[in-house]
Amino acid sequence: MSIKNISVITATYNAEAVISDLIESIKAQTDNAFSWILVDSNSTDNTIRLIESSDLDNVTIISEPDFGVYDALNKGIDVCRTDYYLVVGADDILSPTAIENYKSAIVNGNMPDFIAASWITDGKLCLPRKGKSWIKGMSAVASCHSVALLIKKSLHSSVGYYSPKLPICADQLFVKRAMNEGASIYVADFVAGNYSSSGMSGTQTLHYLVDFYKSQIISGENKYVQTFLFFLRLLKHIRKI
Repeated sequence: MSIKNISVITATYNAEAVISDLIESIKAQTDNAFSWILVDSNSTDNTIRLIESSDLDNVTIISEPDFGVYDALNKGIDVCRTDYYLVVGADDILSPTAIENYKSAIVNGNMPDFIAASWITDGKLCLPRKGKSWIKGMSAVASCHSVALLIKKSLHSSVGYYSPKLPICADQLFVKRAMNEGASIYVADFVAGNYSSSGMSGTQTLHYLVDFYKSQIISGENKYVQTFLFFLRLLKHIRKI
């Protein structure tokens, strides 16, 4: 295993207003033997300047046009040279011991395909849980994709990369495909950080529901059941649409 056996991958675009807190949480890690890969979609604000002036010596910056967050993450995965990577959004925050705890879990879990941790959203503690994936999707088999799910890079060799066809739920599809192919998961007992609900999945309700529906169908769930559930979700969230 490489010395820096974890990479943090962050996709950004004009994130000047939020990324300072992430930078500070990266600098505050109790274990700083990791790589930070930042894939920026040609920001026109001070995002890149803030990263460059942060005095971090473990950051790699890619700044070029992309086709959305998952295209950016795929670029980050391509340049990743570690066994595992962790997706962290520009408006997310890592707990100070996140990297240290993930590394401990790698040892304890005998290098599983996924390591799922707990996370905080809007002040609420969220725990990894088991459930029925035909209802809950990815959250029935793993934890929050950003901040709280460490992913073995080699999975992409067999499962593929994040699909450009799903601009919001490509992570759902990837994780479910991996689990359907027998990927292993270790549930770790620690809080990895804060996941922001201000991203597309939290603010673009209709687009999220449509994308989630597509990911469920593509991953092999019964289309009639999923269509019924889709309309139930529309009714439940009608005020947000």
